[in-house]
Amino acid sequence: MKPRDRNEGTPPPHNPAQSFRPSEGTGIIDAATLDTKEFPEPRFVIPGILTEGLAFLAGKPKQGKSWLALGVGDAVGRGGQALGGIDVAAGDVLYLALEDTERRLQGRLRAVRQELPPTPRLELVTSWPRLDDGGIDALNYWLDGRPDARLIIIDTWAKVKPRQKGGRNANIYDEDYAALSPLKELADARSLCVLLVHHVRKGDSDDPFEEISGSTGLTGSADTLLLLKRDRGAHDAALWATGRDIEESETALAFDSDTGRWTRLGPADEYRQSEAQQKIWRAVRDADNAPSVKEIAEATNLKLGTVKGTVYRMTKEGKLKNLGGSYLALD
Repeated sequence: MKPRDRNEGTPPPHNPAQSFRPSEGTGIIDAATLDTKEFPEPRFVIPGILTEGLAFLAGKPKQGKSWLALGVGDAVGRGGQALGGIDVAAGDVLYLALEDTERRLQGRLRAVRQELPPTPRLELVTSWPRLDDGGIDALNYWLDGRPDARLIIIDTWAKVKPRQKGGRNANIYDEDYAALSPLKELADARSLCVLLVHHVRKGDSDDPFEEISGSTGLTGSADTLLLLKRDRGAHDAALWATGRDIEESETALAFDSDTGRWTRLGPADEYRQSEAQQKIWRAVRDADNAPSVKEIAEATNLKLGTVKGTVYRMTKEGKLKNLGGSYLALD
């Protein structure tokens, strides 16, 4: 009698490659076919700064993030100008002002729009369920009746984010990424921008975007990151922007405390250079005697290296006259 094979009757080991049969609907596409496809350009909310997709606007408390977000929402709702001069396309806007009251919103909107009438295309609400407690369904319900929606602003992210369910050993990156996935999918499916207002952690970093509070699961999920940096009491600030569909930039902004409006001044490097030149020119003009570079640095509180380079350029441009190591301001 033939001895029994010990493997007889045992099914062969499972081979995923054999059981998977690519076909239509799997999402697999060859490179040649992909190359023939045509896709629309991303829709910009603010050209060059904010595009469709998931975005964060982060900054320290009381720096004007909500004023900035509200101004953008009002501009998009009426198809006006954002940041004091950038034309934006009109569309329906939903602003979740979850740290405000209707009374405060009324005052802020009146200040932001000034003489302009209110736009019905900007809708506001002061309470909203968390994303995992009906919040996403509520957003989709609002969007179903507004095919021209371009922007949803959630102020702040902490008010709608799902409560963390993990314990001490939970993977914070995975939780943050999973929490944002429904918003990312909604933004992509509807071709609009979901802008989340958020805070930054304490301390500075060589990479400003590393200051955004939370794990890299947050910043890694977003299509656009905006960071507002403003010294306490100052009327100007820098808006850092980076993203998948925009070039990294740093824009100088000015804040009007009477109206709550933010206005674009131009590229931050050019603005800083112009500001330094103004300080230096006034310091030289007001000095009792023609000052040296070191004396100019002491009078302006600018770094010596900055003063040296700026004074050299100003001399070349005819704004200062070099008297052999000391300088005279020219009109």
